[in-house]
Amino acid sequence: MKPKTLLSIVFLIALLVFIAGGSALLIQNKRNQLNQIRYQEAVVFLRDSKYPEALAILQNIYPKTKGETQTEILYQIGNCYQKMGEISEAEKYWKKVLDSKYTFYHPAIYYELAQQRLKDEKFEEAQFYYSQIVGKFPSHALVGNALLGPADIYLAKKEFEKARKYCEEVIENPSSSSIAKEIAIDKLGEININLLFSPVSTDISETYTIKAGDSLFSIATKLKTTIALLMRVNNLTDNIIKPGQKLKTIINKFSISVNVDKRDLFLNYDGKLFKRYKIAVGTDDTPTPLGTFEIREKLKDPTWYPSSGGVVAPNSPENLLGSRWIGLWQGVQKTSYGIHEAVEPSDIGKYVSNGCIRMLKTDLEELYDIVTIGIQVTIKGNQ
Repeated sequence: MKPKTLLSIVFLIALLVFIAGGSALLIQNKRNQLNQIRYQEAVVFLRDSKYPEALAILQNIYPKTKGETQTEILYQIGNCYQKMGEISEAEKYWKKVLDSKYTFYHPAIYYELAQQRLKDEKFEEAQFYYSQIVGKFPSHALVGNALLGPADIYLAKKEFEKARKYCEEVIENPSSSSIAKEIAIDKLGEININLLFSPVSTDISETYTIKAGDSLFSIATKLKTTIALLMRVNNLTDNIIKPGQKLKTIINKFSISVNVDKRDLFLNYDGKLFKRYKIAVGTDDTPTPLGTFEIREKLKDPTWYPSSGGVVAPNSPENLLGSRWIGLWQGVQKTSYGIHEAVEPSDIGKYVSNGCIRMLKTDLEELYDIVTIGIQVTIKGNQ
């Protein structure tokens, strides 16, 4: 065979191989694009909580993918099964993710496994999964939650006092991360309120035995508390009480402090943090005043008297005070400032008011039932 002919044949074979390879690559690219489209369809179903529909797509494209993409799909398949209540199936797929070299989803899986073990009262296993997050992923966003794992375990065991003490230790520990402290503050508030509004005796409660002639009003006045708090604490649905009946009462050592710059309101007990509430405060033009104040007025469904004049009736859509008003005095001087509802919940965390402090409706009504006339309110800024 002549060299020229041989060269032509080699060239032709190389060209055919190139074309075949290019065709295969083109087909693979089209398949990858199709799989990506299908995956996005599954993501939409996940967002809309249509887990069976998402699962069907994910299981179809899972065998056709590789590497990190396949690991992500495995994670989402596990999510689908978890949301559908099929925990064992979820864990089967999550185990494959944990066995892979792609670690992005490992902290989220460890956290979900820990939460599931809490529900199953397998507390040692729950702590193991929390420790995996702390030990292997110290910079992950879930580390703060994992560090508070022991508090969650105490809560699951109904060891409320231990849970509270653990949160307080995290908050007071100088070496605790800011994320862990923030989570501990919110968890502490949740624990304290649940204990407060339960029949469980705590270090801030006493037992009062009802005497002949007592009423909730007279008891509340005598003990410097509120009727609403007595009813919440003792699960009373009306004002009817009987001699000899025992009531859990709360020793009144509450106070309030406000940080305007952080838009935080702190309910304190005996000088220690009890619960934090997120609030809205005054604008630069109408700032929330700083200083020491006292609660001298409490009104349900208050009438609003705008500074521009006029009267806005209670429950009116135009009434910016909402369901409660807690009026502030400075010394013997009544002020125009108070704590009231954020009729627009999106206001929380912002500088939007005419100087008053705004709270979410549920938070405000909770605080209203706890605090009494005469409680001190200290308002400060960071600067």
